[in-house]
Amino acid sequence: MGCILALQMQGAVPLDEAGHATALGFSLVAHALQILCTTVPGMWFLWRRQVGLSGLTRRDPVETP
Repeated sequence: MGCILALQMQGAVPLDEAGHATALGFSLVAHALQILCTTVPGMWFLWRRQVGLSGLTRRDPVETP
C-alpha cells in the first residue's frame, strides 16, 4: 500500500481505480525484481561455495575449502 500511496501522491498515477491498478502492478513488479536481484545471486554464490541452506543455520563455524 505504501508504494501505491506514494505513486498517487507524486502524481505518477491518477487517483481513480485505473490508477490504483497501475500502481499495484508497478508495486508488485518492483518488489519481485528487488527480491530476485538479491536472492538469485545469493543462491548462485552458495552453490559455488557448495553451501546448502541447512549449512546457514549451523551454530558451530565450519571451515570451507
